[in-house]
Amino acid sequence: MARTAAANGPARPVAGTFADHLASRRFIVAATIATPVGGRADEAVLAAAALQAQGIGVFAVQPPESARTHMDSLDMALHLQQQAGVEAIATMATWDKTIMMLQADLLGAHALGIRCLICTTGSPPVLGDYPAVDGIWEVDSLGLIALLSGLNAGRDSNGLALTTRTSFCVGARVNPGARDQDAEIARARAKVRAGAHFLVSRPVYELDSLLRLVTALEAEDIPLLLSVTPLRSFEEADYLAHEVPGVTIPPGALRAMERAGRGAARTVSIDLAAGLLREARTLVSGVILTAAEDDLSVLAPLIAVVG
Repeated sequence: MARTAAANGPARPVAGTFADHLASRRFIVAATIATPVGGRADEAVLAAAALQAQGIGVFAVQPPESARTHMDSLDMALHLQQQAGVEAIATMATWDKTIMMLQADLLGAHALGIRCLICTTGSPPVLGDYPAVDGIWEVDSLGLIALLSGLNAGRDSNGLALTTRTSFCVGARVNPGARDQDAEIARARAKVRAGAHFLVSRPVYELDSLLRLVTALEAEDIPLLLSVTPLRSFEEADYLAHEVPGVTIPPGALRAMERAGRGAARTVSIDLAAGLLREARTLVSGVILTAAEDDLSVLAPLIAVVG
């Protein structure tokens, strides 16, 4: 991965801010930035600057879900830190990299200032420009967490001593709405035992599943960040409710989106997301807000709700 600092000495974030906030249990408000398709990063930097002006200082960098040419999330995270002076959390998937590639990327990213990661297994995209792409699958998200824990202790994947120790803050995904709740809780606990420092939920649209997850993981005493993405339309809400496993859309929310029609769908979806945030704020350690289709204006009222 080619990563170089800007020649004009770009602003740099305060190191360790996110990890410090986790440790002190200060409520975290972060936003998602998608890795740009085609490799152009200027729009992502401008988006981060716009949200930073509203008080957001931490950004979770996510790869696109479709198989299209895009920047690596580690590169994008470093670019945001160097150019926008924010703290970036890179989402790292394992499906398309060998363990040697993962180690090399992680050691390089750490040397250049990346400290926070969200570990995912991922899956080969079935839509996009490369639908026939296949995975490598040498390690899953649990294995990546263990790898990071070893690097933090000064060991490589084979347990051999390294000349330095990393200081990664390691995150892992958890799905409150998983169909097999017991299996999801067991896997979340395994991720904590492997070395995860915080958990990040999949997008949540109702409180019941989140409350069950928080209660089940109470003994682990691990920070949980809630992912919130406002719905775009009734059609999207209906699709998520009936076609996507592990996603629950309350009947009341479906009716509200249907009554809103296209004209008022945006306003209603923001109100629904804001209501969820008000109820969930005391249950979680922070939130990660995502604007569908990069419509950042929908996030302003949500940022106001969580302060």
